[in-house]
Amino acid sequence: MKKLLVTGLLALAMAGCGGEDTPPKNEVAVDKASFTGKWALAVDSGLIGCDNNAVYIKANDGNTYALNGTAQKRIKQMGLNWLPVDRDSSVWLDDPNNKGAKIDVSDMIAVGLKLCEGN
Repeated sequence: MKKLLVTGLLALAMAGCGGEDTPPKNEVAVDKASFTGKWALAVDSGLIGCDNNAVYIKANDGNTYALNGTAQKRIKQMGLNWLPVDRDSSVWLDDPNNKGAKIDVSDMIAVGLKLCEGN
């Protein structure tokens, strides 16, 4: 009986682990080539996600970047190993049409915030 119970629990646990290519429902795969809106980062793709209004991108360079102020506060509050997207960040692209400015990141943030609305 114990063996049957353990086997059943193991099968349930494994069922939740499938679909590694499918992002969690609070994340969406994005890439520079097909993104609708302004792509503001020096990475080509990643997963934009939202957790309690903290918007981030798990980028294809292996880093997770905090895209909005809420996410940047989380870095400090929770000791997350995320990098801020701020004026000193080399991942945030300069705006070629506006010397001294960065490309507006709000389109990317909006994608993440829509994910939080669904939770």
